[in-house]
Amino acid sequence: MAGKVLSIEVGYALTKVCEMDYRAKKPRVYHYFSVPTPDGILADGMITVTEEFVNLLKTEMANNKMRTKDAVFTISSSKIASREIKIPYCKESNIGNLVKMNLSDYFPIDVSRYLSAYSILEVEGAAPADEEEKGKAKPKPTGYRLLILAAPEDIIESYKML
Repeated sequence: MAGKVLSIEVGYALTKVCEMDYRAKKPRVYHYFSVPTPDGILADGMITVTEEFVNLLKTEMANNKMRTKDAVFTISSSKIASREIKIPYCKESNIGNLVKMNLSDYFPIDVSRYLSAYSILEVEGAAPADEEEKGKAKPKPTGYRLLILAAPEDIIESYKML
């Protein structure tokens, strides 16, 4: 069973918070609230954390009986770069190192000030699960199709402070 997380989206007009299952096939929302976002809090994805805003969120979380400590943020910014790439097949545990080593090839930015993440979109060369038949040898995967994201460290740090 998956644990619970707070899913938080700080928008220019509203801040939306919900407590829900994390990494579940059929996630369940337990509690939800939204509050007006104070003026000047958000600027192209960067949050300016104020005591007023933090107290507002804490109060609403207490009113809605949200006790979960883990949070997942939705960040919307023009400074976040994304790219779809293909890499050769390797152990899944090595994909992160491969992406970090080649990050400057994927994005024309100073990667030392960016944090990156990836997700596997497809394992290429492998037969889909519904086409596999018993008794036949599985085709060997040839590579991965990945979605890579790079976000400035200062934006990520502002969300950590919140």
